[in-house]
Amino acid sequence: MLGGYHMLQGGQMCAAFQWLTGASILTINLNKETNRDMLWEKLQEFQSLGYLMTTSTLVNVETKYVSQNGLGIHHAYSILDTRVHEGHRLVLIGCPNWLKWKGKWSELPPYNDDVTEKWAEWMKKVVKRRFAWMEINDFCRCFPRVKICKYRENWHELRTGRFQFGPSCPQEVLRLKINKKCTIIIELLENWIVGLVNIHKATTYGIVSEPFWNKYITLPKPYVIYTTIPPKSKCILGNVWKIPEPIELKSGVV
Repeated sequence: MLGGYHMLQGGQMCAAFQWLTGASILTINLNKETNRDMLWEKLQEFQSLGYLMTTSTLVNVETKYVSQNGLGIHHAYSILDTRVHEGHRLVLIGCPNWLKWKGKWSELPPYNDDVTEKWAEWMKKVVKRRFAWMEINDFCRCFPRVKICKYRENWHELRTGRFQFGPSCPQEVLRLKINKKCTIIIELLENWIVGLVNIHKATTYGIVSEPFWNKYITLPKPYVIYTTIPPKSKCILGNVWKIPEPIELKSGVV
């Protein structure tokens, strides 16, 4: 408010994402045991969905290797693209200054000529200075985690009051009228609650179907449900969604 971007002195990536977008944040921890195939699949999936992705180096995590290859210590980087080049899986990372990756594949042009042909020369130079491709094994070695902001354009957020699952306090029902097919995600933030959650189709006068999702839940255990609602359907919705923090990408984990 009293400055600008030039006044920023750093901070947590997930905090910036949440303050600027209000979207949920997913953390993926990386290490020597990380399933590279699954990580690659997830990065491409998140990229196709338009999610914002960042990563960062940390103190005491491959510090010598990181600094020798041009990266800053305790420094954040954007994940901008993925591609396969000559059989190698590459990740394009960008930095807000000049502390870019200088290791293997760093000299590969960030973008093809057909993308940059109309760019001014200064723009091309800035991109070349700040963007670099990394092979996925180097990526996992240098960066201990990835932060994904699950922001989607044209998604809307509605916050409502307290739900009470016990008989001793008032209960609240969330009722939504859906005009077109969409996916609805509901986040339940209350702690230490046990109760039954139902999702019904309904009319103006009441429930007209058996619940197509119902389950006893115990919070704060994480739950994730993606419900696709048909057009012009009125639905009563209960709990959905709590992203586990953090997750490990290993064989057999979805």
